[in-house]
Amino acid sequence: MYNKKIIKSLSILTLIIVLALVYTFAQNGEPNNAVSEEESEKTVDEIETPGKPTDDDPWKEMDKLVQAYYGASGVLYKGLIKLTDDNGEQEKTLEQHPFEYSFFDGNFQYLLDSMEFVSQDKYILAIDHRSRLISLSTAGKQQTSSQLFDMKEFKKIMEEQKANAMVTQSGDEKMITIDNIQHPQIQGYRIYYDPQTYKISKMLIGVLRLSPLSNDDENLTEETAASNEKDIKEEEKNDTANEEETEIDTYSYYVEIIYKESRILDGKKEFDPVKKFLKIGKEKIELQPAFSTYQLLSASEPTE
Repeated sequence: MYNKKIIKSLSILTLIIVLALVYTFAQNGEPNNAVSEEESEKTVDEIETPGKPTDDDPWKEMDKLVQAYYGASGVLYKGLIKLTDDNGEQEKTLEQHPFEYSFFDGNFQYLLDSMEFVSQDKYILAIDHRSRLISLSTAGKQQTSSQLFDMKEFKKIMEEQKANAMVTQSGDEKMITIDNIQHPQIQGYRIYYDPQTYKISKMLIGVLRLSPLSNDDENLTEETAASNEKDIKEEEKNDTANEEETEIDTYSYYVEIIYKESRILDGKKEFDPVKKFLKIGKEKIELQPAFSTYQLLSASEPTE
C-alpha cells in the first residue's frame, strides 16, 4: 500500500523517463497506449540529424563514454530534466526539474524534483519529500529500482536490442544517434558529448504516444490509461469491420537530460546516503533526527 502512495506522487516526467530507460515491457507485455509496429518504425533520423557523419564506431564511442562516466571513487552529476511537447506549431515545455545523481561501487542515489531514490548495499529507499514519506526495503541488488542515469546498463540494453547507432559531429561536439529500438513508444536517443574528454553534455529521448500527456499528474492514472487503451482497441475493431483504413493520430514528445555539473567523490566518505536518512541498529531502524517529521514505511528488519 505504501508503495502506491509514493508512485502516485511521481510526475509525468518521471514516468516517461523510467519507461524510456528500462524495458520492463518485454517481460510484462506491451504497456498501455502502445504505438503500432508501423508507427514505432519511425526514427529520430526522420528529423534532421545534426552535424556530419564520422567514421567512428558508435559502440566503441559508447565504451569510452561509459569509462568517462564513472569514477573509481564515485561521481556526482547535477543538471536539469525537461519534458517538451512537440505537437504544436511551437515546442512547449511541460515540465522542468533539477536532478542530482551519484554513483559509487555499484550503489546509486538520485534526486528528481521531490522524489529521491537510494540503492546502497542491502537497502533500497524511495523518498517523497513533498509527502514526507520514506519507503524502505532490503531486497537484493538484482531487484533494485531503475537506475535512471545508468549509462552502462543503457549501452547493454541498446546492444542487446541490436539498435542502429551513428556518430556525427558539429563543431567541437559529437553526437551518437540511436534508433530502430524495439520499443513501442521510444523513437530514439541522441547523446551529445565532448570528443576530447568524453563528458556527456546532454541526452535526448524521443517519445511517441497514442494519447496526449496531461500536465496534471492526477489525470495520468492507470485507470485513465486502461480506458484509453480500451477505446483505441474498440475503434480499431470497428475500422476492421468496416474495412476502412484509418490513420491513427500520434503525439510526439522528447525528454532532455542536461548535465551541468560533475565532480569526483571521495568514496565512502562522501557517499553514504542510507546513513543520511536512517539510524540502523541491531534491534531496530529509525529515522535520523533531520527526518523525524517523515513517516517510515517498512516491514523490514535490520540485517547485518
